[in-house]
Amino acid sequence: MRPDMASFEPVLRMLSARCAGVDADSTALRVLAAEFPEYFPDVAADGIEELADDRRRLRLFHAAASLCMDTLELDVLLFDALDTADAFTREFVTYLHASMTARNHAGLLVLLGQSASNSEVLRPDSNERWNAIALPSLTKDELADNLRALLGAVSPSFIDVISRQSKGMPGRVEDLLNFCAGEGILEATEHGWLVHEQENLGALFPDSLAQVYVRAAARLSDEGRETLRIVAATTHPLPTARIAELTSFDDGTLHAALAVLLQTELLDATPDGYLPAHAAVREAAEPADSALHDRFYALFSENPPAFDPDALLAHHALHSSDSARALPHLLEAARVHEERFDMHGADRRLREALALIGSGEQRFAVLAALSRINNVLGRRSDEEEFLEEMLLLAAQSNSSERLAEVYRSQAEYYLSTGEFDRARRSAEKALGHYTDIGDAAGQAWCHQKIGFTEYRTTPGESILTHYQRAQELYSSEKAALDEGNILIDIGLVYYSILKDPDKALDFYEQARVKFEAAGSTRGLTRAFGNMGAQLYALGRYEEALEHHTRANELAAQSADRMLLATSNGAMGQCELALCRYSPALLHLREELRIALEIGDGYLQEMCRENMGELYMVLGAFDEAMNMYAEAQALAEASGSTAGVAADHIDIAGCLIETRDFDGAEKRLARASGLLEQAEDVNIEAMYHYRSGYLHLQRAGEDDHAQALPAFNRLGDLADRHGFDSFSILARSYAGACQMHLGRTGVALELSREALQLLEEKGPLYGGSHDILYNHAIILRAAGESAEAAACIERAYEALMSSAESIADTTLYRSYLENVRVNAQIVRDYAVAHRSESPQALTAVREQNLRTLYAVARKINSVLDLDQLLDNIMDSALEAMNGERGLIFLIEHEQLALKVSRNVEKETIKDATEISLSILKDVLHAGKPIIVSDTSANDAFKQRESVVNFNIHSLICVPMKSKDEIIGTVYVDSRSDAVQAMSFSEIDAEFLEAFANLATIAIENARLHQSLKQENLYLRKEVEQRFGFESIIGSSPPMEKLFSETQAAIGSDGSVLIYGESGTGKELVAKAIHYNGARREHRFVAVDCGALPDTLLESELFGYKRGAFTGAVADKPGLFEEAHQGTLFLDEISNTSLAFQAKLLRVLQEGEFRRVGETKTRQVNVRIICATNKDLQVEIEESRFRQDLFYRLNVIPLTVPTLRQRMSDVPELVQHFITKYNERHTSAVTGASDELLELLKQMPWNGNVREL
Repeated sequence: MRPDMASFEPVLRMLSARCAGVDADSTALRVLAAEFPEYFPDVAADGIEELADDRRRLRLFHAAASLCMDTLELDVLLFDALDTADAFTREFVTYLHASMTARNHAGLLVLLGQSASNSEVLRPDSNERWNAIALPSLTKDELADNLRALLGAVSPSFIDVISRQSKGMPGRVEDLLNFCAGEGILEATEHGWLVHEQENLGALFPDSLAQVYVRAAARLSDEGRETLRIVAATTHPLPTARIAELTSFDDGTLHAALAVLLQTELLDATPDGYLPAHAAVREAAEPADSALHDRFYALFSENPPAFDPDALLAHHALHSSDSARALPHLLEAARVHEERFDMHGADRRLREALALIGSGEQRFAVLAALSRINNVLGRRSDEEEFLEEMLLLAAQSNSSERLAEVYRSQAEYYLSTGEFDRARRSAEKALGHYTDIGDAAGQAWCHQKIGFTEYRTTPGESILTHYQRAQELYSSEKAALDEGNILIDIGLVYYSILKDPDKALDFYEQARVKFEAAGSTRGLTRAFGNMGAQLYALGRYEEALEHHTRANELAAQSADRMLLATSNGAMGQCELALCRYSPALLHLREELRIALEIGDGYLQEMCRENMGELYMVLGAFDEAMNMYAEAQALAEASGSTAGVAADHIDIAGCLIETRDFDGAEKRLARASGLLEQAEDVNIEAMYHYRSGYLHLQRAGEDDHAQALPAFNRLGDLADRHGFDSFSILARSYAGACQMHLGRTGVALELSREALQLLEEKGPLYGGSHDILYNHAIILRAAGESAEAAACIERAYEALMSSAESIADTTLYRSYLENVRVNAQIVRDYAVAHRSESPQALTAVREQNLRTLYAVARKINSVLDLDQLLDNIMDSALEAMNGERGLIFLIEHEQLALKVSRNVEKETIKDATEISLSILKDVLHAGKPIIVSDTSANDAFKQRESVVNFNIHSLICVPMKSKDEIIGTVYVDSRSDAVQAMSFSEIDAEFLEAFANLATIAIENARLHQSLKQENLYLRKEVEQRFGFESIIGSSPPMEKLFSETQAAIGSDGSVLIYGESGTGKELVAKAIHYNGARREHRFVAVDCGALPDTLLESELFGYKRGAFTGAVADKPGLFEEAHQGTLFLDEISNTSLAFQAKLLRVLQEGEFRRVGETKTRQVNVRIICATNKDLQVEIEESRFRQDLFYRLNVIPLTVPTLRQRMSDVPELVQHFITKYNERHTSAVTGASDELLELLKQMPWNGNVREL
């Protein structure tokens, strides 16, 4: 990159050079050739349709990125000096990064020249694939080491000056050393460098880079300064021949001057010629006079460069003796800049041109261009200023043509700022002037914009008056393309405001004819896309898909990335509605990939919502919630209340399916607070549906009564707005609620209405299997068993028809197993066919196994017994489709009820008797009790609970641990239940397996509870054993030790304990640990004196398998075992210097490596060391490292010898007598005074241990 390069020039140069042998018919190459023909002269640009500027930019970026990634297959793409690149190139780098990420491309993108302090430098969004590499400044010590290695002996004062002046930046250090060499401060001799120190050396140094170049230029010869002046005067690289034409130097003199300029780094040599090495060099060079610029102008007029000749000629003309001749070059350069999306460059050239124009037509035209450019740049105040001057000029000339143009520009300005009323007034004024001059196209434009402002402010039928007038005018002008666009706008009015879909489709078709006549691929894409959207809204999904597919094909032809993304998304939505899930996933993924490439946040949000819906339909709930969460983050960032509300509702749907009802309720509550602000009936309808579905699935007390109003509200809203799918859902699920509330007749009536609507309206969004299944359940409750069975068959066929479209086996299984209604349909169908079909029986067993796996995952992670029992009961009822249940456990040889669900007192009494009878039966036969139909079982049909509560079927199985019975699980189903079950042997088989799993989980929970209590007991014992009360003594030396130890307990610093052998140093260390903040973690002790170096290292740091003979497996060291705790290193003075160096690294960095391993591991350990030697003496004798001593000796403690605390002997003697009496039977209760006196006279070289 170079700051004087044209917009996008670095990328274009690279691509044109590398694409020399590439197929010239490549779409990507043709797109680039259409925009930049001078770089690709051999490529025909035919077939590339004109697009709006924003779409052109995206198409261009995609073409360049595709060439880099696909055609050229670049492994590494490196952008150097990115901070000097133009804005368009930096924007492309952002796009390229997004494109590589979206496609998971394996290439390496390297950006050099980033700087956090430069706001113009690209800073990509945080992404796990980006690795930022900061080059830190040198520390003073590092700088000193480097200077001594380079120069030899240098004084500290010289290092200080270089460090202060350079601020540690290596490039600046090099500049300063070059300066010192040039000034004679550094002298090269045959023995190396000689430093000539000077007083106040820092004052001699330049204080900026510009001053460095100024001083370097001052040291040049006359020929060197003149050559530098010539090269710095132009913005174009100058080859040697061109420089020779502008000087009178002979070849030898010129080459010598250029060599010096390169050596002093004032110039750079490029393949095209010489350039200043830095922008500051131009300031350092002697200024060029007008005569030199005249010569440059003549030279480049005769031999213009291939790229951007007008920008170069304008530069020299502006500084020449005749600056007026710069005007045509400035205007042409501005046009080229704008074509290349370099709006900043265009703005700069136009402002320079404006300074050369007094008044008149040309000034008006330049002002109009500046207004347009500043609108694109978002400089509202500048744009308004230019518009005001345009209005003044137009008023002075009294020209309707000019006034029309000004008011038109004003209208565009107000539209861009969202000031629709002011935009309308300006458009009305423009309309008057266009009418005066008879400009039909201008009048049409004004009517179109007036209609649009009404669409945004007061939508109504009056919009059509302006749109239809615009159509008439465009038609009279034979402007087929513009007429097609206004026909689309008219269609949108009929679709979104007047709610007349047939009229909307008619106008879209008229627009299609116009676009076809105009040969506009983009227009046809828009027409087909809008027709598809209207057909989709009407529920005509198949036709909608056909139109969106055609739009997608046309978008691919025009290479319009935005239209390609939206058409892929629309196809995915249609396929989702038609239950064609694999194609839907492919198209939605493609939409998301393009949306990520082009950086369109709104498109990403919509696509992630659609993909979330698809994953939720397929039962991939984790993926769905991830998509919804990402969509919600984008909605929040853009301030879209509707988007945030919709995502809360959709996430609630996933949580309902995964039985997280509390989480779902919270999400719906948040959505409820946003509904009024969102003002979207589709979102409101989905809110009512999810709210009702939550209550229906939770099925707690009063839930069915609360679900019904939600589905009723959904039905009212759907009928009012013509939402057929919601109308069907509302009736079907309202019927399910009525059934649960005991109103079977009403339920059946509502369900039949839903089925009738389903027949009339055609395919239901997302399929009809759940509607058919609801109807089957209601029929079963109404006693219509045969009709219910037939409905189950239909539901199963509809479900499997949808499943056939899922190519991915994982998603296929999740669709049939994770979505609850789907799993219930599969199970009911299999149960109904199990006697006639072994495959159906196998299907039931497979589903039971999957259920057992899911249950095992759910209950085995719970260690709290009460919570575990609740989970077991809920899982049993859910898996068995049971209505009521109980769990009994044997405690103290009695059967105790632990959990019950939906059970009355009488049933508990009977269930207790049943469970007791099972215990007896199992002792003899080992079989559970299964009653498929209580009315046909003499032993049960007279039971009080069976009669009173219509119990139709029951099952009760034992929970056995090895050969011991620990309890029972009881489940039943009532005759009037929604899904009145007749339990069979296969259900007993399942529940027995379930009970076995539950037994293991219960035993684990009990064991955990027991171990937890035991752990608390043992921890209390340890704390008592190693508390201060275990250190015996009340003498002054011991009181001092206790005081110092208390300070050590309150700190986390390293502790060094001094004391002779046998004084109790380890006891002190344990007291510090077990009374400190780390007491919850391990205390690990090592006797350093007992192990050789190699063994000590492997013990402390661990080792990797194969590190040495006998290392047959990886082994963690004691440092890892003591992580978060305390490591006690006894006799630290007995270690070698080599080991001490390794220990020092752990203490300094908190990291180490196992023996034989290269991986660095982090550890957090408190170190307590003990020694019986004087470490200061050991340091003087070079047996102990001084730096390690400082690390260890943070808190020094000295344990007194027994000789220093003789007054503690009686207390110690009594302590030991008591201690050993606890272990051995003895009559000794104390010591005589004579014995104690004798003990006090002994030398005690072994201290307390000897005693």
